[in-house]
Amino acid sequence: MPVPPRKRQIPAAHRAPRPAHETRYDDPIGDPARVARALRVIEEGLWDWEAEEDTLWVSPRWKEMLGYAATDPVGTLGTWQRLIHPDDMEDFLTAWLACKEGRAAELRIEYRIRRKEGTYVWALARGRCMREAGGPLRIAGTQTDLSAQKQYGNYEARYRRHLEDAVRARTHEFEMLREISDAVVSELDLGNLLRLVAGKTRRLIGAETLLVPILNERRDGYQYAAAEGAHADEIVGTGFSIQTGMCGWVLRHGRALLYGANSPWVPDGAAPTPWEEGHPSALLVPLFSKGAIVGGLSGLGKQGGGSFLPRDLELLTVFANQVSLAVENALLVEALKGTVADLEKKVQERTADLEASNKELEAFAYSVSHDLRAPLRSIDGFGLALLEDYGDALAGDGKVYLDRLRANTQRMGELIDALLALSRITRTEPSFEPVDLSRLAAEIGGELANTADAHPVDFVAEPGLSAQGDPGLLRIALENLLANAWKFTAKVAHPRVEFGRCESHGTPAYYVRDNGAGFDMAYAGKLFDAFQRLHSASDFPGTGIGLATVKRIIARHHGGVWAHAAPGAGATFYFTVG
Repeated sequence: MPVPPRKRQIPAAHRAPRPAHETRYDDPIGDPARVARALRVIEEGLWDWEAEEDTLWVSPRWKEMLGYAATDPVGTLGTWQRLIHPDDMEDFLTAWLACKEGRAAELRIEYRIRRKEGTYVWALARGRCMREAGGPLRIAGTQTDLSAQKQYGNYEARYRRHLEDAVRARTHEFEMLREISDAVVSELDLGNLLRLVAGKTRRLIGAETLLVPILNERRDGYQYAAAEGAHADEIVGTGFSIQTGMCGWVLRHGRALLYGANSPWVPDGAAPTPWEEGHPSALLVPLFSKGAIVGGLSGLGKQGGGSFLPRDLELLTVFANQVSLAVENALLVEALKGTVADLEKKVQERTADLEASNKELEAFAYSVSHDLRAPLRSIDGFGLALLEDYGDALAGDGKVYLDRLRANTQRMGELIDALLALSRITRTEPSFEPVDLSRLAAEIGGELANTADAHPVDFVAEPGLSAQGDPGLLRIALENLLANAWKFTAKVAHPRVEFGRCESHGTPAYYVRDNGAGFDMAYAGKLFDAFQRLHSASDFPGTGIGLATVKRIIARHHGGVWAHAAPGAGATFYFTVG
């Protein structure tokens, strides 16, 4: 971009005189000596360009920044521009013209300017345009040397890159440790585990050869149980005294060892093993199980040359902690293999006993179903025949006794049916699928409302309730709970039964609530046992099996069942499905 054109010079004789009260810009201000001292102290260079005559004044500090003497002339804006780096010239002139023409409030531009010896330095030019009517008068401002700031910025950028590289390296190490640890802790076979550890550890620290020494039972020697890298096949299975080699030293002392070119081969002078000898660097850490040393990890020779570093020791120590836990688990599995075999045998024996017991139970149920039903039917039948044929001839309480005989016989039949139903529930293997509990409750409520001796009940079932379970068994459970609620509201003025869902300790629980007879919570522990009743059969008939059946069904679904009630205030039965 070209230098802005100079304005046409107006002869002094034709210029308008300045007002008497106006101070000329080149007039001294205050004490000249004090001004001179201030200019020497200030760190920034000063400049003043007058547009009309294109004269440029710069302070000594401005010249000093560029290596010029105080007496070296600058003179014009063109002289200044010739010192500007060619790549920055366009930006400089754009900013200058914007300030001069009033399109920018001030001049502010970072640019490179040539020193006297030819090198470029970064500078910041700032200035303001001072105007009079008819055009720009002058632009004046400061110039700051940015060399130190730029140098610091470069250092900061290099430091930031160093930190980013370090973070990436540590992140990679962490990901590798996590990947290796996940692979190691999931392996429970000791042999497979040690081979896996050898390969993963060699990769982690970049070792030429990785050895896994394991102490023997007498703890006076060790054997290389696994190896990876150079001569691995020859190494595996070889053993040495605990007094031999660097591995022996680590196993004796329980401390890590980092060996390098300037370190003694073995701290206490013991001879190295054939596999350790000749390597310029080695790294060893111990492995523990239940606080006792069981073995170690030994890296021999750094891949690509050089020595192992403290960072390698840090990584290997962290990994060794994970390996120690995995080895402890594998040793425990080894010790339990025989016990597991014994347990499996005992489980098989107990399973056979259970199957035999179930067969006996089935035989008993068959006996109850057929052998006991026949005499009960005979007793009831003969009782009915007596009533029909000789009822008029029975004197006194004879007919009453016969009615009671038949009623108890029929009740015995109902109890047998209930016991058989309870037995079938115990033996039935439940299936698990989505069950619409709201629909089941509505169907059961409709059936109860339509029975011949039913009393009117205000029944409400919350919509949209479902659970995972056996449809048939859950229907039986709801039938028992809703039938009980229906039964125990028979003597209240406005019977009401609800089915819904609530939260119990953060778990969904379903409930059946009524406003009927209720019961004393002091006897709640008996509710779910067979044949336990809290009301007399004359007030509320039943077998005493229903709630026991509910309890077994819910238990088969890995849930729980409980109740809250008060005498005369109704009852609420809750259940969960696991």
